[in-house]
Amino acid sequence: MAEDLRAMRKDLETLRSRDLGDVADRLEEMLERWEHERSEILHRLDRLTTNQREMDARLWPLEDSRVFRLLQRCGIALHSMKTHVGRLVNPSAEARRKQLAYRLWLESQPPREMNKGALSYQPRFKVLTVGDESAESLNQSAREGDSDYLVLMSPHSRLAPNALSCLAMELQGDRFEVLYGDEDRLSASGARQDPIFKPQWSPDLVFSPLYLGRFFVVSTIVFQAAGGFREGLEGAYLFDLALRLAEQPVRFQHVPQILVSESVGGGVEGTRLALEHCAARRDLVARIIPSGTGFTIRRKVEGTPLVSIVICSRSARLLKRCLNGIERATAYSNREIVVVEHVVEEKGEMDHFLCGSSCTRVRYVGRFDFAAMSNLGARSARGEVILLLNDDVEPLNKEWLEAMIAQVQRPEVGVVGALLLYPSGEIQHSGIAIGLMGTAGHPGRGTRDGGFWPWTAVTRNVSAVTGACIAIRRDVFEQLDGLDRRFPVNYNDVDLCLRARRAGYEVILEASARLQHLESGTRPRGVAWEERELFAERWGAEIAGVDPYYTPRLTLHREDCSLKGT
Repeated sequence: MAEDLRAMRKDLETLRSRDLGDVADRLEEMLERWEHERSEILHRLDRLTTNQREMDARLWPLEDSRVFRLLQRCGIALHSMKTHVGRLVNPSAEARRKQLAYRLWLESQPPREMNKGALSYQPRFKVLTVGDESAESLNQSAREGDSDYLVLMSPHSRLAPNALSCLAMELQGDRFEVLYGDEDRLSASGARQDPIFKPQWSPDLVFSPLYLGRFFVVSTIVFQAAGGFREGLEGAYLFDLALRLAEQPVRFQHVPQILVSESVGGGVEGTRLALEHCAARRDLVARIIPSGTGFTIRRKVEGTPLVSIVICSRSARLLKRCLNGIERATAYSNREIVVVEHVVEEKGEMDHFLCGSSCTRVRYVGRFDFAAMSNLGARSARGEVILLLNDDVEPLNKEWLEAMIAQVQRPEVGVVGALLLYPSGEIQHSGIAIGLMGTAGHPGRGTRDGGFWPWTAVTRNVSAVTGACIAIRRDVFEQLDGLDRRFPVNYNDVDLCLRARRAGYEVILEASARLQHLESGTRPRGVAWEERELFAERWGAEIAGVDPYYTPRLTLHREDCSLKGT
């Protein structure tokens, strides 16, 4: 800025030398006024920053106090109790509330009018309802006529009036091979309800039949090249085709519009066989297990890699509970535990406890710094997989660690997180969305079902996961230089994940790894001004954009996954 001002003043002198003194004088007056206003603005910004830092300094001890923690836990408990009692007294009230909210939201949506004549490319669509007919008869129907794209849907589905127009608009800029949109359900009376909003292309979510298994659009050429529908997959023709297309070098495009309504829930017949074939084609070391959507793929650990569980703690009480939980509810045995002891004044109890344990003990002295402590613990660990774990976290199922290891062993995956629940059973963490709550937030936090986001309990790609339980291969951790110490308390986990994605790795939420999280049992509460500003400066483009693994249809101002505008 100073160089620009010097250049402008030099230009003014040039104007004066050319007998344009009057013009130069007027411009200099404007320049001086602008400099004065700029100086005032900078002065105000400096005061604002100072005031914000002073406010942080005053509020942080309050937020981190035992009284505040107790009040917050009481608030969470009361909210959970209220919700639980409400379900017992009137179990259908929540469903009716969501149906009403969705109906009002639909009424508030402006119609998307399109001028067909304005489309430079007018694709020819053929709508094909895929029922329980033989695969050969369906393939014959697909071959008949002359079409560019096949609109594949179940016979119980109804296309939205503007569905084909929306699809055509999406193809104006690029000729995507596969397109898919959002869906909802039709009640017995014909009312629209239960919307299924979807993320942009999410390769791990394709294993859920709810994602692409009932409606999508595919290029006719690509459909034929993939071999069309296959015999023996009755009830899962679309799901099987979606799985096979996901294995091909084709481009998937999400259309963020409700394009179809389903009159009955889809069955799960054939989904197991489709997944078994998929696992065999991909040469996956995995097994097929039941899930809420029928069946899903559960990857197996290859070999027995040593896993280093790094736990930062200053509380002997929390640490003892955490370690007992690991010992009691962890099937995977080739593990070591590295405790980074945050040394505080009253350390006698911690000394007594750790001296009698088999943990590797690393001492840390200074102000709480999760990034520094985690990096210190990782350097002291021997495992090829590092798992950062808060001391206020306890496993809820014995296979949690195996599930996370199996995911992080994949060469394309950099970071893996777990599904964390409050003691009440409500969601604390199921992935992190960028742009939510101003910077980054937890979709579905404080809910039991994820609100209008149906993917909280499904393994999928996410932008980031919480450092409360995060698995990463040692080589990736070292490649990324660990956690950035410029984020000592907040955003270090999100920053790590975003840097991993920038380096070409996927971040996975492994929903079958379930743990209980008390939240902030050890780390301080509150977000420092400097951390928030640095995060916004570094990842401003991602914050301002749409998280590819979330949806623009839900609010960014709350974490309850409620509809935008309601």
